[in-house]
Amino acid sequence: MLLASREESRVRAAVAALSGAAVPGGAWVRVSGYDLTELPGTQRRLLVGVAGCDDVLERGTVARAVRYRDPDGDVQVAAALARVGLVERVAGLEKGERTQLRRGGEPLSTAERTRLLLARAAYGDPPLVVLDRIDTRLGEGGREILADLWATYPGVLAVASEAPAARPGPVTEWDLDRGTAGHAAVTLAGAVAAGRDRDGGAGGPAPARSDGAARQPAASAATPPAGAPGE
Repeated sequence: MLLASREESRVRAAVAALSGAAVPGGAWVRVSGYDLTELPGTQRRLLVGVAGCDDVLERGTVARAVRYRDPDGDVQVAAALARVGLVERVAGLEKGERTQLRRGGEPLSTAERTRLLLARAAYGDPPLVVLDRIDTRLGEGGREILADLWATYPGVLAVASEAPAARPGPVTEWDLDRGTAGHAAVTLAGAVAAGRDRDGGAGGPAPARSDGAARQPAASAATPPAGAPGE
């Protein structure tokens, strides 16, 4: 799903809402039946992976960076790194996956850091992955990596891009300038829907991990009322 608008502020607001970082009043984002606004960050990260061009890697090992969203995940770090073309690069570091990242991601290059953010966002295949303008920052071979993820990812990818014409494959476009009317719900990218009504809590216990129902590709979102950020 490509987030499209003539106003950059609307795209930024949509990215923030879909990631659960800042959902405007009157809007809701629901993933696998859970309202993101009702979940603490640790549980929200099990459901939504986010990689943004302004994100900075925390100090710690490469393995910790990959597993940041789901520290107890059972997906091998090497498999996550292979998905973004980093497995050989990391294996060549003196301490491999145990290499300590410092000063925002050294000793990795800028493009490699962006790939690591992508590996973290997609780790364990969360139902929703939000990519904010990273598609042109993955370095040589990056378009192929994104195209493969685009074609094979089992969940929903919501993408904001500075080069939308270079999209890696067929895409559903969410025109943020149009919004939605009344209490209508509009289906986007199959499992993603948008509307205006907030119909109460999601119900049920919060997810304990990113497996089971929480990992199914089901996500929904609602836009804020007219006049709110992102509308």
